[in-house]
Amino acid sequence: METKKLNLILSIVKIALGAIGVLICAFLIIGPGPTAEPKERVEFLDSPVMNLGTYFTFAIILLAVILVIGFFLYQLIVSPKRTFMSIISIIAAGVLFLIFWVIGSSDTSESIGVAEQYNDSISWISAGLIVVFIGIVIGFAAAFGGPLYGRLRSANK
Repeated sequence: METKKLNLILSIVKIALGAIGVLICAFLIIGPGPTAEPKERVEFLDSPVMNLGTYFTFAIILLAVILVIGFFLYQLIVSPKRTFMSIISIIAAGVLFLIFWVIGSSDTSESIGVAEQYNDSISWISAGLIVVFIGIVIGFAAAFGGPLYGRLRSANK
């Protein structure tokens, strides 16, 4: 298949999925709010609109997981060394996340002003933010340090 046709098909699919998602979100927003009667909210949770939103979200997530796994398998065949390094970096980020999650956070629901029910989530969020920050710092270091390192290396030859 030509690249132009493939890009057109992918653009159409992307716009169609986005439009369906926006339409479903509009139906969900129109539903009863938190101030509605409990009976009305329970009925809405069992409605076809809520089921459609749930199944659509599940299908999009499943499609994304399948595409990511397929991409990794394709890249593993085409460029095994680079793909292996990417997988190692993902595993390293996961291990780093688990280390920071086990260490925990000094924040509490009172110190950051959230409800008490989110106490367990604070360490997850903190660990995720720390790993993302470390990734950003490493990315900037590679983007700016790589060319500098290349110039220094070529100057020493």
